Amino acid sequence: MKPSTRPQKPLRVKETLITIVVVIVVVAGLVYAVSSMHKSTGRHGLRGTIIKKEFIPLQETQISIGSQGVHRRESEGEHKLLVRVEETGREYVIWVDPLVFRQHKVGDTYFFTRPPRDDESSSPAVEDTSVESQP
Repeated sequence: MKPSTRPQKPLRVKETLITIVVVIVVVAGLVYAVSSMHKSTGRHGLRGTIIKKEFIPLQETQISIGSQGVHRRESEGEHKLLVRVEETGREYVIWVDPLVFRQHKVGDTYFFTRPPRDDESSSPAVEDTSVESQP
């Protein structure tokens, strides 16, 4: 039994137009998704001035077990920045990575994600230090 050897039909104009429209819609959707993600970060963040850097030495060893085996890491301690946000009139304590801690100095502008308003205890990386007066 011979396989069929009938010639392939060239793509018709209708199929070509449908393919182009689908590609344009997919690319437009990706562009919109990326641009909307970028805009939402700015709306949910705060920008303030670093007024204090604090390092608390806590010598500890962190051990992690993963697919590549057991890894050991020595931790120097806690690195915190106290950031004053003029827009809200509050000060926030932000726990940061040692690299970020070394890159910034007092007086620098620092951008961070806005902490949750209702339950600030759920955000371990940012702490609101403002004291609200009661009437």
